[in-house]
Amino acid sequence: MTVVDLIISEIFDGGLLGENCLEVFEDAITRFGNVSYSSLIIPYRATFYVVGVSSLKIRNENRAVINDGALYSNVTDAPYNLEFLNPEDFECITDELKLFQVDFRSLDSIRSCQNYSDNISVKCIKDGLIDAFVGWFTLELDEVETLTNSPGTESCWEQAIFPTRKLVNIQKNDCLPLLVNILKGNKSHFVTIKVDRDDEVLENKLFASSLLVHRLNDPTWMNYIKECLNYLQQIQNKNSIVKVLLLSTSFLVLENDVNGVDFFVDSCVDVLFSKSFARISREQAIKADLRFDLIVTELVRESGTLSPEGFQNLEFWR
Repeated sequence: MTVVDLIISEIFDGGLLGENCLEVFEDAITRFGNVSYSSLIIPYRATFYVVGVSSLKIRNENRAVINDGALYSNVTDAPYNLEFLNPEDFECITDELKLFQVDFRSLDSIRSCQNYSDNISVKCIKDGLIDAFVGWFTLELDEVETLTNSPGTESCWEQAIFPTRKLVNIQKNDCLPLLVNILKGNKSHFVTIKVDRDDEVLENKLFASSLLVHRLNDPTWMNYIKECLNYLQQIQNKNSIVKVLLLSTSFLVLENDVNGVDFFVDSCVDVLFSKSFARISREQAIKADLRFDLIVTELVRESGTLSPEGFQNLEFWR
């Protein structure tokens, strides 16, 4: 058996567990049998904390209210976003909460962390709306030196942002129940945090790209959309109907009946809340010999790269 006196590792993301640190330390201890409390592991222990925050910035990135519904940004493989938060970006409205601690020298501690699940509560210190829980960790390198990515500190790690994905109104001195789990994803373990009470009653609750959610909260973009609609009314002839085809979701949350303008939407595009648009397939358009006066599309992905599919769709409909 290989003798190991020292293990040094830096396999952590801003959410602590997202780069397989639990699996790697478990493998090291299992394969190198002399790894124990007498061996030197750097870091040897980690603690994960969260705090409930009110943040207009986070709210606008993750939630938009449309008529009688709410639109939320899609949940990705990990249920948190990674972002460097500035102190002016948020206000803490709950106590800080220590969620869990893992000792990388102990198989029992590592395996217990892999199966962690708990119902806990956090005390609210102010009235307000919780938009997210912000998470960070401390790494104990030895008995003296520590590293942290807590908000406001200089660190190579971002903070983990857990959006609530529903309205959570609180009052000072409330005890807010939380359901906290560590789950195994496709790539690694990750932390999930869910507010364990029902605060929001909405007719519709749907999910869309974070780009669309951001646009709906952008007054400049929404004013641009309204100007486009006004322009359509101006160019509409009294003796004809302007036909508009939408290949983009950017218009599809608007409940806007424009006189003299018929909106059609590609049947492959989600209509979301809108009831003002007629869905149409390519086959139906060909059969009806439809011609459109205006086509609205998006040729750039959320990542900023060009979309080959967007160009192909535009080429067909033209």
